[in-house]
Amino acid sequence: MLRLLTCQRQVVPTVYKYLDGREVASNQYSVTEHLRHINVGSGRGLPGVWFFYEVSPVHAVFEETRKSWLQVTNPILVVPLQAQLEAIVSGVVR
Repeated sequence: MLRLLTCQRQVVPTVYKYLDGREVASNQYSVTEHLRHINVGSGRGLPGVWFFYEVSPVHAVFEETRKSWLQVTNPILVVPLQAQLEAIVSGVVR
């Protein structure tokens, strides 16, 4: 039995941005292999090894960020404020 091996390599340019202002240019790689068995005389496919390389036209940027104090405390403040508003509304409705 003959085989067809297809190997695909993909490269995505990547930039990492850190809080201290440093930028590191790098790449992300992806490898996919597919093996297919070919029956002799079937007329479907040629045996062999095929390599495909693809460089992505899109690049990824990962930026390190820090939340402000308001973003961290916002969920903590919402619950007590909601409880106070419910108490006010229920007092007005009675």
